[in-house]
Amino acid sequence: MRAKKGRIVLVTLFAVLCLSTLVLAVDCPLPDTGQTKCYDNDSEITCPSPGEPFYGQDAQYPCNPQSYTSLAGGIMVQDNVTGFIWEVKQDKDDTPNYTNPHDADNTYTWYDGSNGSPGDGTDTLDFIAALNSAHFGGYSDWRLPTIMELAFLIDRDMYYPSINTTFFPNTVSSYYWSSTTYAHYSGYAWSVGFNDGDVTYFFKSYDLKSYGYYGYVRAVRAGQCGSFDKFIDNGDGTVTDTETGLMWQKDADPDRYSWQEALSYCENLTLAGHKDWRLPNINELISIVDYGRDDPSIDPIFNVVSSGYWSSTTSAFGPYGAWYVGFGFGGVGYYGKSFLYYVRAVRGGKAAPWISTTTSTSITTSSSTSSSTSSSTTTSSIYEGNCSAEAPIDCFGDGSMCCWLSFPICCGDGYCYANQNDCSEPITTTTIVPTPTTSINSTSTTTTTIQALCPSESLYGEYSEQTELLRYIRDTVLSTTPEGRELIRLYYGLSPVIAEIMNEDEDCKTQVKEMIDGVLGKVE
Repeated sequence: MRAKKGRIVLVTLFAVLCLSTLVLAVDCPLPDTGQTKCYDNDSEITCPSPGEPFYGQDAQYPCNPQSYTSLAGGIMVQDNVTGFIWEVKQDKDDTPNYTNPHDADNTYTWYDGSNGSPGDGTDTLDFIAALNSAHFGGYSDWRLPTIMELAFLIDRDMYYPSINTTFFPNTVSSYYWSSTTYAHYSGYAWSVGFNDGDVTYFFKSYDLKSYGYYGYVRAVRAGQCGSFDKFIDNGDGTVTDTETGLMWQKDADPDRYSWQEALSYCENLTLAGHKDWRLPNINELISIVDYGRDDPSIDPIFNVVSSGYWSSTTSAFGPYGAWYVGFGFGGVGYYGKSFLYYVRAVRGGKAAPWISTTTSTSITTSSSTSSSTSSSTTTSSIYEGNCSAEAPIDCFGDGSMCCWLSFPICCGDGYCYANQNDCSEPITTTTIVPTPTTSINSTSTTTTTIQALCPSESLYGEYSEQTELLRYIRDTVLSTTPEGRELIRLYYGLSPVIAEIMNEDEDCKTQVKEMIDGVLGKVE
């Protein structure tokens, strides 16, 4: 009877997890730019109040503040907003070491197997292959990031380097390759400058060192956002981005404005019955660039002039300038605030489901050959809904927020809260470790640790094609929605029971494997 019940649990759970790829929509909340200061035309100021000059800039509309979690002893970092997992660089000492692909000083030429400049262990294809062949961090789906993914790592409050160095140490203040080819000319590829945050392109065959630049790389894994059919014309002069939840002004104003005038124009705009329009921050503006098009580099659902458009984000390096996007080809730079650029207003936004605590985490990784321990502190906020001023969100007790179970994808942590309107008091925390070689211990007054094998790994093996596909489904589809995250939490919560039943009943194990094979065949 117990085996029969276990078979029902397994069949139902695995079917739901796999088939959910066909029904769950993908959410792609945008991480905030990191800018927390306000500026006038040339210097930092106290943030203005509504109606005052320079009101409506980046720091006054925070949504999805950047949040990271260090993983596996600090060799990887999870972006808690996007779910992406990033490689962390090592040994920044101005001496390249190509025997270690994680060496911060290594530079590479861009190459994808057919375009660019191949090298002998020194091109981007070689770099990614080295990580995947070594199953770095337990995964073999590492890739070069897209230009948007890479640009959203920038912390716009920082420069030289323009990134959170607590979680991304050893970052060089120079250019990092993306996987995105320049649409205007396929001989070029896009890169991000982590000196101050610009986005530009270079010739793929160049060794950037010869031109005073350096082609560094940082790998990423998990799913990609940026679908081709994400925009909806609302028929009222607005366009909605279904991935980010942002609503955009469809027709850019025909006039050009200084930066201060652009802020004021958006704050005073009434369109489609909404009065909470604002000037988009630089990440929001980048999110509507279509890097597969040029002149203009945007979906034709928008009416656009192929020129520069202001963002609400000031350059931390040169506060006399603000960041803009050139919708001719998609480049990102900053220019003097008195310069005249075009404007496209935005409102709303989709917030990420986060943990509303400050969590200190000690992560210990053990193996037969090495053992390392590191600590990190993650501070984040949890809220959902409209990120605009029209519907301000306060997670701590005002009744405008509902919490749900959320957790890092890598280990299935589940967080519960005593009251849906008070997310500051976690009452249970469970960490489940999917492999026997790694133990992750979260230091908390309410934490328990359960050692358990992942059932799919016991069926197929840790690095099998089937296991990798299940991980891909988990990371690229299920992890992007609250419903999907709840399914993952359910899976990890039942894993110890499932594994035990499978060990006791070989027939059940065989039948479950046949069922999963059939489902995965349809998903592929």
